[in-house]
Amino acid sequence: MDRLQLLLSKLAEEGTEVAQIALKTAQFGLHESREGQYPTNAERCHAEIDDLMAAVEMLNEECGFGYAPSR
Repeated sequence: MDRLQLLLSKLAEEGTEVAQIALKTAQFGLHESREGQYPTNAERCHAEIDDLMAAVEMLNEECGFGYAPSR
């Protein structure tokens, strides 16, 4: 597996994790957290989105992926 394949696989993995916590948050709410634990679902969403964006940044920097946000 070359670096591009690795980073694309990481992008897919992180996208799946974003989807998973987003669905949990939709079901249980932004402010819910595991009993006796920190962080909240919103904070967990933020962390997963950060991981996803890190994969995008690595693809851009190392592989010329060329992603730029489009609002």
